Parts: sequence; structure tokens; C-alpha cells
Amino acid sequence: MVNCKKCNSEVKSDWAYCPFCGKFIEIKDSIEIVTTTNFEPVKQVFIKKTQKNYYEKIAELKEESPNAYNPWTKEEEQQLTNLFNEGKKVKEIALILQRQQGGIKSRLKKIGLIQN
Repeated sequence: MVNCKKCNSEVKSDWAYCPFCGKFIEIKDSIEIVTTTNFEPVKQVFIKKTQKNYYEKIAELKEESPNAYNPWTKEEEQQLTNLFNEGKKVKEIALILQRQQGGIKSRLKKIGLIQN
């Protein structure tokens, strides 16, 4: 027996999901579940999804937005201000500055150009 990481209920180690909270039970490799449909056995294999670590996630983000999480320079802040004052949308600004939309919104708030 093992405990579910979400609700801490005791579950069998060969279960794919916790029957109490529905969370996928993390497993080391894979498990096989044999069920029957129309009296014929059907085998289903559940393979654990490996979580990406922080550095892998950042590398993926930087493929789309190379400047994501980089410090802002005064020149970039000025360019951001100019683009915003020209009426560009956050999505457009993010593409131009090669940053994520959330980063653009955060910086616009920080420099006082938007409230929320």
C-alpha cells in the first residue's frame, strides 16, 4: 500500500488513480490494467508522465520568447513605453520584444502604465 500524494488516502500500489480524490497515482515505470469488454480481456497500460524540471521549462519558454525572464534594460523599458503609447496590444508588444505576455503586463504595471 502507498498513500495518495494529494489526499493522503491509502491506495493500492497498482492503482492508476486515487478513488477518493481522482488524482493520478505516480508510478515509477508503467502498470498494466486488465479489464474485460464483452467478455474479452482488454489490456491498458498507463505510463507515468515525467515532470519537467525548472530548467527544462525555462528552456522551452525561451524557444518561443528568447528574452523571457531576462532583466529589463532602460532601453527595453523605453521601447515598451513607446509601443504601449502607440496603442499596440500586449500580444503585439510581446512578439516585438520577444517576451511573454505576462512579463509585458507585469512590467507595464511596475512602470505605472496600467493599473490591473
